[in-house]
Amino acid sequence: AGVLYRWVPGTEMNRIYGEGLHVIWPWNRMYIYNVRLQTKERNYTMLTQGGLPIDLQIAVRYRPDLRLLPLLHVTVGPEYLDKVVFPETEAVLRRAVGQYTPEQVYTSKRGFLESIVVSSLTNVENRYVIVDDVLVRSVELPPAVRLAVERKLTLSEEEKAYKYRIGIEKMEAT
Repeated sequence: AGVLYRWVPGTEMNRIYGEGLHVIWPWNRMYIYNVRLQTKERNYTMLTQGGLPIDLQIAVRYRPDLRLLPLLHVTVGPEYLDKVVFPETEAVLRRAVGQYTPEQVYTSKRGFLESIVVSSLTNVENRYVIVDDVLVRSVELPPAVRLAVERKLTLSEEEKAYKYRIGIEKMEAT
């Protein structure tokens, strides 16, 4: 879709140009926006509740709101991805990740992913962009912490298995 900037009155606020041939004067300018659903990835290093840094790879699925395209062009401009989508998503992620321990972030306990998606959707939609989804592609902890968390989870599962076996043995003994 396109937004036309006219030299004399400025940006045309009441018309959005679709596909096809449009004749414009050389002194006017047509700004083209991709209104399809797009996905972009970005890596962030964030601090958890205890101050431990973790690396997150985030993918954001977004598209500009077609009905509000002229407003997006006037208020933000064509660089809306770097000016609105990623900064808002990063701010929401930093607030969310800072409330959790490294283990909770790594194992996605307590609705971690859902809180990120809901918060980023509400913040970015106020800026004329529709965020379809925020996907956490990978979570990387420092190697020592990752091994400790994995060891703890393994021991927890082994404990459950031992309790199950003891229960079976008690039932067989009676």
